Amino acid sequence: MPPRRAVALALVAAALGVGHALFSAYWALGGTAMLDTIGGSLEEAGRDRDPDLIAGLWVVVVVKLVVAVAAPILVGVGAATLPAWARSRVPRLLGWVAAVVLVVYGGVLTLVGLLIQAGVIEAADDADHRAIAWHAYFWDPWFLLWGLAFAAGLWLTRPRGTEAPVVDAIFAEPRLAAVYDALDGDRDDLDVYTALVDELGARSVLDIGCGTGTFACLLARRGTDVIGLDPAEASLNVARRKPGADRVRWLAGDASAPVATGPRADGGTGIDLVTMIGNVAQVFLADEDWAAALATASAALRPGGWLAFEVRDPARQAWRGWDRAHAYRRAHVPGVGDVEAWPEVTDVRLPLVSFRWTVVFAADGVSLTSESTLRLRSRDEVAASLGAAGFALHEVRGAPDRPGAEFVFLAHRWVPPPGAAEEGTSDDA
Repeated sequence: MPPRRAVALALVAAALGVGHALFSAYWALGGTAMLDTIGGSLEEAGRDRDPDLIAGLWVVVVVKLVVAVAAPILVGVGAATLPAWARSRVPRLLGWVAAVVLVVYGGVLTLVGLLIQAGVIEAADDADHRAIAWHAYFWDPWFLLWGLAFAAGLWLTRPRGTEAPVVDAIFAEPRLAAVYDALDGDRDDLDVYTALVDELGARSVLDIGCGTGTFACLLARRGTDVIGLDPAEASLNVARRKPGADRVRWLAGDASAPVATGPRADGGTGIDLVTMIGNVAQVFLADEDWAAALATASAALRPGGWLAFEVRDPARQAWRGWDRAHAYRRAHVPGVGDVEAWPEVTDVRLPLVSFRWTVVFAADGVSLTSESTLRLRSRDEVAASLGAAGFALHEVRGAPDRPGAEFVFLAHRWVPPPGAAEEGTSDDA
């Protein structure tokens, strides 16, 4: 869920909007109570049941209700059950426009009304002073408060994709890292990457975001030279205890740090294949962090070397199944005991999706949580970023373990022909 203050403010904005709409609907249906607080020609037209005014009032009712309902939707109330477009960039921008209009409209009219009441501004001789007072102290401040509550809720849930990356507790907390593999299943998602190593004839691999080292150790036992890079020391400690770990070069650090690959057996330099498995390619929330990761991969690769990673297809809205009912896990971990875990979506502000893992240890009843946020880039966005980083997109495949839900990107470090400027391109026709 979004911050409680944001939810409270959004619900206040929604209540103010619905209340305003109810007054308009009441007058449109023929009610006359409090029409005298509106004053002027609107009061007269309302009492005379002017058709144009009635039609206009119903339009106003619809607009007010739409803006009222938009407030909780745009701050993330019920985000996991809403369609993806409901909280994408354009609707939030329109929400900001509505909030600003409400604040400016209500603020200006309230100020003018108060100045009239204070005698600073002189009203016309035929002015309805009772209606002016009601506008100054009731109707116009209502618009102002509605807009302020709406704007504050939007501000508190604004995207923060440019913040410095933080290692999630599920990888960095030693107790959680120790049970990660047991809760992560049989890892049949690695099959596509082991097959890819064979397909490309890769003899050296850099696994960015290697985590607890399952893939790195698997390759090492097959005779592949492997470098495992990860920012979570707790996960690397788990990795170092696995069979084959002694054949892996483990590096603690984030994906922006250059990786010294050393000389190759054939006398050249650089890695044959760089991988980012699972959610790794989606943890880079800011564009500059993603670009830095791609730059690290490019610098580590030999000319013509390969990059492979997977991303979720945002259109499939996989987060709808990230809850206890669909993703509950339980495992017995030797030396630890029974452990259960489940995710819960906490915020959806595309392209960002945030969720929380809860892990409960039966032995002592301790419950630990880990907060995570992924950025779900579109296929075209990922392809463009590869080109900008100097990669040629070779192919986009499906993930066999999640048919139709993920894209597996395969690109290679582009080697420009002599005299050509080095920039990304694509192998696709």
